[in-house]
Amino acid sequence: NSVRTTGDGVNSLTLSAPLKSCPFCGGNAKVIRVGSGYERLEKPYVAVCQNDDCGASLGQYSATKQEAADRWNERV
Repeated sequence: NSVRTTGDGVNSLTLSAPLKSCPFCGGNAKVIRVGSGYERLEKPYVAVCQNDDCGASLGQYSATKQEAADRWNERV
């Protein structure tokens, strides 16, 4: 099974595995791209909780959406 994530409207990407739920609130997670379209950040992707009352973030930025998803899913 794969999950589609669009984050901030960047072209969607099928991830190799679904994102795990948030470890703090149990909410759904998504991968977003930070920075404007004009910036060329080396690592612009981060996984975050979609629950506005929680807003947890992995805090580690990644070069690709898949890498950000993998890091979120590997957290302790």
